[in-house]
Amino acid sequence: MIKRTAKNIRAHIHWAAGIFVLLVLLAIPLLPATVTPAPTATPTPTPIPTPGQIRLTANGYKVKGQHTVDLTWPEGTSSNVDVYRNGVLIATVPEIPGFYTDHIGAKGRGTYTYKVCEAGTQNCYNEVTVRFDGGG
Repeated sequence: MIKRTAKNIRAHIHWAAGIFVLLVLLAIPLLPATVTPAPTATPTPTPIPTPGQIRLTANGYKVKGQHTVDLTWPEGTSSNVDVYRNGVLIATVPEIPGFYTDHIGAKGRGTYTYKVCEAGTQNCYNEVTVRFDGGG
């Protein structure tokens, strides 16, 4: 009878492990040779913000029945901006503080479309439209 010692047990484990590895290596050529290609990543383009695509807002109200519009926009990097009403340049003002009041002076009904651009360029904020009804 063989005496079981730690050395014998280790040798038995290594020998058993060697057979297992040998069997695995022998079985590999018998497996079908199908290769599934890994899917390739398709990069999604990140939209680059267009300069000037910052929100311009307008608030129309009447002062003693006369049309008045407050325009606001976030402060940008330009020193001055051009303010357009219905496509006509009405003022060039400092971009900071990002605020302009248009005292139109008209009464009754009216519709006004505004655009604010970096001075001397067509790099503009969005257009906004203000409508006044005929009442008070």
